[in-house]
Amino acid sequence: MTYCQSALARARRTLHAPNRAAALAVVAALLMATAASLSAHHTVTHVVDTKTLVTLQGTIVRVHWKMPHVILQVETPRAGGGTQTWSIETKSPSGLSQVGLTQKSFMIGETLTATVCVGRDGIPWAVTREIALPRAPSISVGGC
Repeated sequence: MTYCQSALARARRTLHAPNRAAALAVVAALLMATAASLSAHHTVTHVVDTKTLVTLQGTIVRVHWKMPHVILQVETPRAGGGTQTWSIETKSPSGLSQVGLTQKSFMIGETLTATVCVGRDGIPWAVTREIALPRAPSISVGGC
């Protein structure tokens, strides 16, 4: 018997009929909220090519240190001249902290090298596999 089934069974045994409907409604709402939060965390395989890794090197121009994922905006040189700004999605702030990276690890104007999976839609967006900074060795940050 699963936890949810046992919770429903306890609710049925301990509540009187008028309160039972209200209790079951609360349990159902909690189950739906849990299912929604679990489905919110998603895989990226449908939006990035996980079989092709690309190395991007450029200058950090902005850091979005927020849930659910940290986004690094990196300006990279174009082959024909000029620059292109990439949005690079990493782990969550707590996920980066677990591998030793903090918000202070990413300095505006500093060079970043990232191994990434590029988005399938052709826009300059990617999900990280590894990050290397001048003051730190290459760190695996998962993602793709």
